Amino acid sequence: MAVQFGRAHEHYLLNRDKRKFLGLFGGPPPRPKFQHLVLHSDAEGFYLPRSFDEVIVDFTEPQRPGLGMMIGSSVALLDECRELADTLHLSDDVDPESDAFLEFMDSPRSDGPPWQAYPVEAHTILNLLRACEASLALDAVIQFA
Repeated sequence: MAVQFGRAHEHYLLNRDKRKFLGLFGGPPPRPKFQHLVLHSDAEGFYLPRSFDEVIVDFTEPQRPGLGMMIGSSVALLDECRELADTLHLSDDVDPESDAFLEFMDSPRSDGPPWQAYPVEAHTILNLLRACEASLALDAVIQFA
């Protein structure tokens, strides 16, 4: 399932120019969910504290030094992470750095809220939520280092 999800994002990205042409005949293909979380690289690029739907991709070769090839929206990323947190029943008051949380990372549990069965993913979501909230509060860029 995850592989198919990744392929859907890759197909959407690589066929972006065709979307414009196909839009004349019934509209572009639907954009896959969670684009700012899945498509955007976690090793390069930025998230800007602005709202826009699609990840901006720079296909110039060679890549511009220090920029990376992707620019995402911290507003859109925040929305995507909130949706996943809701799905996992992951509340804002969970501390991803607490000893109790770190124990879940060593020994996931399936008898509690769904996030306890996926503690690594929950940890990532909580940290991204905090980064997005700080980005918007401070009008600052998020950059992975």
